[in-house]
Amino acid sequence: MRAVAPHRIGLMMPTKSIHRFSRFWWLAALVTVVALPLAAQQSTYRQQGDQLVREVRGSIAVPSPLQIRVVVQMGNVHLTPAPGSALQYDITLSTNKDAKARQRLDQLPVEVQRQGDTLLISANGAASHRLEINVEVPSAASQVRVESAVGNITAAQLGVPLHLQTAAGNVSLDHVHAAAWAASAGGNLDVSAMSGSLHATSAGGNIDIGDLEGDGWAVTQGGNVEVNQVRGNLHATTAGGNVRVRSATGDVDAMTAGGTIDLGSIHGAVHARTGGGNIQIAHARSADAATGGGNIQITAVAGPVKAQTGAGNVQVGIVAANGSCGPSRIESGIGHITVLVPAQLATTVTAELGGPMGHAIRSDFAALNARPNGSGSLHAQAALNGGGPSLRIATHGADIVIRKQSAAALRSAVNWNLDTAKPYGN
Repeated sequence: MRAVAPHRIGLMMPTKSIHRFSRFWWLAALVTVVALPLAAQQSTYRQQGDQLVREVRGSIAVPSPLQIRVVVQMGNVHLTPAPGSALQYDITLSTNKDAKARQRLDQLPVEVQRQGDTLLISANGAASHRLEINVEVPSAASQVRVESAVGNITAAQLGVPLHLQTAAGNVSLDHVHAAAWAASAGGNLDVSAMSGSLHATSAGGNIDIGDLEGDGWAVTQGGNVEVNQVRGNLHATTAGGNVRVRSATGDVDAMTAGGTIDLGSIHGAVHARTGGGNIQIAHARSADAATGGGNIQITAVAGPVKAQTGAGNVQVGIVAANGSCGPSRIESGIGHITVLVPAQLATTVTAELGGPMGHAIRSDFAALNARPNGSGSLHAQAALNGGGPSLRIATHGADIVIRKQSAAALRSAVNWNLDTAKPYGN
């Protein structure tokens, strides 16, 4: 079939703009393709305050699943669901009103075209213009891709998979019921509520997740990761900020180069790493936590625990209700260690205190008696309740305290509930 020129509104982009535009490789793949007939379209001008506004509206029937691709060099993109089976778009460009205002707006290209199984909407703003693209997406769409050089991207109430990226702007998702991949080179990512897997990355902004029903990946090079609730597994990484997760039904992998890690009720396993900040975990099925130089506090862990700090205090509450915890190790280069142990836990405890100098190993368990080991340190070892998986505790120049968990405290600790009274979407 002979190719037909795509539908165009306005003039072609100036050569200088094309070169500037091509620096964004994912924005430069525009080719001549078969045009998709437009069911309805109108272009109007109006004055709004001291601005001249050019508005382009269109409606396109989507007879079969299509990928929708929106490409913009400088402007904001908003995605919402279409009331029917047709795609609706509303593109507005505005500039300061003067004698050449209309000429400037006419020179900004706006294109709607078909590329095989992809429907492409593209528009280019400029520093002296404001561009807004509103797209109402029909449920028949197979995917929506948005690629922006400079601008924000928002998506709300959609059930279509999303692939969103901006080189300089924020990305916001609200009540998205499908998988989403969202990236910003320098902005923030905000997810109010969604069901489906989430991949969120930012080169320098914050990532804020409210309610996620699905697995999540949140990676930022310089911001904080804040998560309210995840019903799934979570991987959260930042190169220079803090990680905070209130609750998760699955496993949590949290890492930061130098910030703090604060985790609430985690029903799965926890893997936490920070170069020099504190780690706090309220509840976890099992925990593996390490910091280069901060404190570690694990209020209640039901399974094996590893806690290690180069220089800080450690407090761990073991709440293994079935009487067994699995091999565990708690260490500090220099700092106090306090471990709460269920009275009926079957474990073999080994405690080592280097360089005592007035410090001691103290225990509520009579079998754990500390004695010098002949190398300038104190040593205590005992098989509690017949012995079992090892519990190794070691520090230097500080106290080691081993306490019995009371029955009431144990029941309270093991019966924590994930605070999910409200179902997703409410």
